[in-house]
Amino acid sequence: MLEKIRMLKRHVLELEEALKECKQEDFSKHASDIKSILNQLEGEFNTSLKVFGELFDTDNIQIELAEPSPDQLEFKDFDIDLDVEYNPSTGTVLQTNRKFSSTIINELKFLYKPVERINVFEGNYLERFADERTDQLMKSRSINQHNEFWKLHQTVRGNVYGSVPAELLSQDSLDTLRRFGWKDVEVRIHDFGVLNVDVDELIHHIEEKFEHYILLFEEETSTHLVLEYEI
Repeated sequence: MLEKIRMLKRHVLELEEALKECKQEDFSKHASDIKSILNQLEGEFNTSLKVFGELFDTDNIQIELAEPSPDQLEFKDFDIDLDVEYNPSTGTVLQTNRKFSSTIINELKFLYKPVERINVFEGNYLERFADERTDQLMKSRSINQHNEFWKLHQTVRGNVYGSVPAELLSQDSLDTLRRFGWKDVEVRIHDFGVLNVDVDELIHHIEEKFEHYILLFEEETSTHLVLEYEI
């Protein structure tokens, strides 16, 4: 189902692009594909509900939740690759093997430069975007603060292409960037710790869970961080 959901997201983006460019044939094609995928998802979801209902008598199932220790209270767990164990003798369901977990270690105000198209990889858009970003940072006297911040971490993946913490900049710099069209945004910093998994697995997880993000690797501590942008 996850693969179909990714396909659905891709078709929605292409549908928006076709609508923007008034391409009737492309629009009709993507609209038809979206309807087909939705019908397939609905069928698979209903089948899953039926199977689950046959496996478990939901009226008698109890959920066992272990009381968290104090150092676990700040953790935000995700249910990707979540295993479910059913104990028929007690009628209980246990959730186990949470592969990824993170804790929010900070929340900061950033300024970010929005992109102006859906498909940023079309043509040389990102190259022109980067040139404009550098020019605006220089004119606002923010380039040094921007570069020093991003030198501290290795960027692994992301879909925000220009941003800087507001607290690093003077009020004049902030006002200048806002005049250039940069926007204020709240950013949550998630710490995933040291992970013994393939980085592609982590990227897949991040892309599923966060709409606007930058995935970073902190070489000094060998930990992965995610900046989640509340755009």
